[in-house]
Amino acid sequence: MRPDVSYVIPVRYIIIVIRGIILKGVGADVLRTELWAMSIIGAVMVTLAATSFKKRLD
Repeated sequence: MRPDVSYVIPVRYIIIVIRGIILKGVGADVLRTELWAMSIIGAVMVTLAATSFKKRLD
């Protein structure tokens, strides 16, 4: 797998956040980049799912 493909997979960011919170004890301000990335990926996925669902209803 190419390294740039992993930026699209949400598990990458979840692992970084969990590792930072549990092992290092850092706050959300340090993990802001990962939280934004997960939010953007989530919004895109919800939009795609809603569009796909709407097409099936028509």
